[in-house]
Amino acid sequence: MHLSHYTLFLELGENEGALFNTFSGALSVIPKRAYYSLQGEFEPRKLSDIFESGSEFIKEKYCCYANEDVEALEQKLLFNKHRKDRLTVTIMTTLACNLSCVYCYQQGLVDRSLNMTSEVAEKIKIWTINKIKENKPKEVIFHFYGGEPLINLDVLEKIMPEIMQAAQSVGAIFTSYVTTNGTLLNQKNILRLKRWNLDNAQISIDGPKEIHDVRRPLINGAGTYDRILENVVAALKEHLHVVVRVNIDKQNIVYVEDLFKEMRSRGLNEYRGLQINIEIVSPIMNPTSHCINYTFNGEDEMKALAGLWKMQVEYGFPIKSVMPIDSACENQIENSYTFSSNGDMYMCPGFIGIDDFIVGNIMDDDYDNEKYNSLIDKDVWKNCLECEYAPVCQGGCKMCAYVTQHEFGKTYCRKDFISAIYPEFIKSKYHLAVHNN
Repeated sequence: MHLSHYTLFLELGENEGALFNTFSGALSVIPKRAYYSLQGEFEPRKLSDIFESGSEFIKEKYCCYANEDVEALEQKLLFNKHRKDRLTVTIMTTLACNLSCVYCYQQGLVDRSLNMTSEVAEKIKIWTINKIKENKPKEVIFHFYGGEPLINLDVLEKIMPEIMQAAQSVGAIFTSYVTTNGTLLNQKNILRLKRWNLDNAQISIDGPKEIHDVRRPLINGAGTYDRILENVVAALKEHLHVVVRVNIDKQNIVYVEDLFKEMRSRGLNEYRGLQINIEIVSPIMNPTSHCINYTFNGEDEMKALAGLWKMQVEYGFPIKSVMPIDSACENQIENSYTFSSNGDMYMCPGFIGIDDFIVGNIMDDDYDNEKYNSLIDKDVWKNCLECEYAPVCQGGCKMCAYVTQHEFGKTYCRKDFISAIYPEFIKSKYHLAVHNN
């Protein structure tokens, strides 16, 4: 028996550290001497000598024989890829947007005037209902995306009731979530979305008012901060899960603490449904002048994230999950589809606007199964199974690999970055757990 490929040891102090397994998600604080006793091969009974209690838990979560952990991860990833019990549909109700964000990656890539028509929506409804009847999934998930999806919320009124009914007829759980800039997520629209079992809303806020309103203004230049924060509170009061995404670069990083202060002063840290995700603005998809001028280099990026995660914990806000293994990226699993506003079908919303990744159009009553399958079959993670971060990274983003390497099916390896920043992330999770207890 030996420590799993996916078990990390993180120093927490002079005499103690933490075992963390990137596959199981287990986190345990242990004496440093115990960790050093686990190096190399050892007999299972040795664990009871090292640990006064919990030796069975240590064996189950952090240790393995031979390559059984690698084999288990491979089976898990293949299961996620081929699972028929979950159907995920991303529907872009519009490519239009009422904001003019300085770093928008969709600028120049898509027709921003395009709204989904009733005819396209009707075809998606019929296609989805047929999929539900065919596969009888246990779970049906709809993701409303754009543009700004709430601009064309009316088109969903025509199709969602029947899709929900079809899901319920096969005993499936139906949920939905929305990625929105938050300006239109008012009380009226929240109640409309809740009829379709809306569970989660992701909304971007890039700093305090004076910073956010410069980075994410309306098209006419007016600010959006006050309206968005008001809508976040309204959504939380309706018991929705709200993910506030803070997009950071060199322009706004020094102002993020002011945002935390403002949110805490309004009592937002008291809502269990609130989560804050810190995300780096990247020039990979669409290198706007803003991204080129303000993007972090690798070392600065690591320091920025580590500092903000620690600060986030200190202000009492939870940080995102570290285990994406059960929610693999859309372009790595079957039964996950994205429909653009004109009915074009993709594997992933990240590829919207790139013609090479259109696998069909819903108005043609069919899609290119051969092309879809050829894209799905690129199991890039098979080259990475012995990496300690494979359960988290899974070979990296296929879209980023395509953009940077001009070829689909390559790994997008950021191990240097992950190995530097991930321990800081886990420590932040640990300190938050200690704080909450």
